[in-house]
Amino acid sequence: MTRVLIKELILGVIILVVGLVTFAHFELSIFKKWIIFSVLTTGFMMLSTLLLNLVKMIKPEMIGIVFIIAILLFQLILVIILFVFLEPENVNHRITAKSATLVYLISLGVDIYWKIRWIFPEKKPKRLKVNRHDDF
Repeated sequence: MTRVLIKELILGVIILVVGLVTFAHFELSIFKKWIIFSVLTTGFMMLSTLLLNLVKMIKPEMIGIVFIIAILLFQLILVIILFVFLEPENVNHRITAKSATLVYLISLGVDIYWKIRWIFPEKKPKRLKVNRHDDF
């Protein structure tokens, strides 16, 4: 779990820095919105990891449904925040919405991959023990 949390934190910092550098390069003044979006995205990813760890300890057979519910709930919250609270009448809002949606989908895919590998670790196949010194 700790490795997944560290990966999510690093991914969040990368999202924040790349967004700020890109918007500074194109001289767009949407830094405050991008900081809010990247902090919320990172926070939701880390919160869902902590929630999944709690469910894994208490009731491991429910982890799949909790995983799906957490993803859908956090997507709904981010969409509401993105399209309602971040000044949709502003000219630069469309740029923020498009780039945030793309970045969120990519980070969601990476996060789901990490969590699936954490929740369902690969099982190593059992090897047959062969006695190589058998006489025929």
